[in-house]
Amino acid sequence: MKSAIIVVASAAALIAAPAIAADMTLPVKAPPVVPAPAASGWTGFYLGADAGLSATNSNWSTTNFVTQVFGRSGSPIIGVSPITASRAPVNMQSARLGGYLGYNWQFAPRWLVGIEGDLGWTGHKATLLGFGFLGEGINGFPNGADLSLRTTWDASARLRLGYLVTPTALIYATGGFAWQHQEATFAGSCPAICNGATGNFIPFLFTTATNRPGATVGGGMEVKLAPNWVGRAEYRYTAYKSFSATGTEMFPMSPRVLATLTPTYKVDLQNSLFTLGLAYQFGPAAPTPDSNPSPMFVKARALAAPPPVSWTGFYAGLDAGFRATRADLTTTSATSAGAPVNLAAGPASDPLDGIAPQFGLHAGYDRQFATRWVAGSEASVGLGSQTTNLNGVEFTPGVAPLSVNLQGDNFAIRTGWDGSARARLGFLVTPSALVYATGGAAWQHYNVTSTCAPFLTGGACSFLFGSPGVITVSDTKVGYTIGGGIETQLVGNWFGRGEYRYADFGTGSFQLARTGPPAVVDNFNIRLRTHTALLGFSYKLGAAAQP
Repeated sequence: MKSAIIVVASAAALIAAPAIAADMTLPVKAPPVVPAPAASGWTGFYLGADAGLSATNSNWSTTNFVTQVFGRSGSPIIGVSPITASRAPVNMQSARLGGYLGYNWQFAPRWLVGIEGDLGWTGHKATLLGFGFLGEGINGFPNGADLSLRTTWDASARLRLGYLVTPTALIYATGGFAWQHQEATFAGSCPAICNGATGNFIPFLFTTATNRPGATVGGGMEVKLAPNWVGRAEYRYTAYKSFSATGTEMFPMSPRVLATLTPTYKVDLQNSLFTLGLAYQFGPAAPTPDSNPSPMFVKARALAAPPPVSWTGFYAGLDAGFRATRADLTTTSATSAGAPVNLAAGPASDPLDGIAPQFGLHAGYDRQFATRWVAGSEASVGLGSQTTNLNGVEFTPGVAPLSVNLQGDNFAIRTGWDGSARARLGFLVTPSALVYATGGAAWQHYNVTSTCAPFLTGGACSFLFGSPGVITVSDTKVGYTIGGGIETQLVGNWFGRGEYRYADFGTGSFQLARTGPPAVVDNFNIRLRTHTALLGFSYKLGAAAQP
């Protein structure tokens, strides 16, 4: 048998030799193909633009609240600094547009390090009405007694460390320094509670503008979409250094007496940022899966194309990120001891926004119905818990408490689990990278809690009366959700994704009722919306080719 093989091979060589000699000037023995260098695909400078969601938690704390009364001679008569401190949330969400510039060095076949700087713009402002005198701990002030926060530009300078799951898919961690421009404003106006008659108090407005330093940490996923184009999904958490805001306002109590109010607030701000970006990498870049970078001789047989990635099939996965909630509370009517509450005397609406970590599960089915198009359906459930508290109050905006300095009382809204059932439509930028839109139905569970602490512990409730200390109402709202993201094959049957979704759950109506005394009935609405940003991994059932 061995002899036969040698004879056949020798004959084939002799028969083919004339044709080879006629077509090629090279020797019969072709030189071996030189392999491409392994560590050149990600090294270089890059410049990109991104867009996404910026969600901010801003906690205001009263560090000092001084009330002084001066006589005609200017000497102080009374000076009071409250012992108990108040806190209030001034949270917000906004879109963010930005750009980034960096350099990567691929120092090993699967590892790279880099440095990156970015600059973004939000320009969003949030206001909590009726809490301009936070040290007093009441929400009965009219519009104008407000706390507000505005953010404009932000920037960061960071290091990156990445691991190439495939030659065209990178997962990375990043961290470094950050800066943001913040403007904190508190305004004051005072009803008859400050003086026996209205009209003596002069409204005031104090703004503290500052550029705050901070520290940022996060990570993300990048995918080669074309030889020099890289798409990304990134999440970062940033904590900024706190600052103080203070101001003094005077109002005449009589021709002989002058009073001053001097609140001092500490502002702590944390930010969660999710962005989708597209960057151009300068210089030579590694090929995408559907390109053919290997040099071949003219007469050499073309290398067999890799089998296509299969996007058809069932899949299931895990994801993690954050959910930013926008909950607008509006008091529609209220009665106290049977008499209607005059809602015009105070703010009747306030936002109770918040941010919470989100962990979830998703499962679905995709069908690749054309070379570059994928359609599917997906269901998801999110497990997150976030509570936003208003301390010193027990009712919704505009329904004043029974007295001042009720720091033991509390009004809170808590968002819990959420779910969705959605359709997906995606376009394959490369055989292993999908950009998609998604939309469908959504569900959100939340509850509202009113806490009336015992009078001896700083609350409005007495042990002598039957008014319950804690009242909770809950609901699961149905709404719609829309969004999109980027998904890529990482290895074999494993896929990675970055996704953003917006959900609107409409308005729900609720009632809080206390037996008193006095008996209080509070009717209010909650308009609920959420922004969810997630990074996730999926396992697709069925065979999936390597990129």
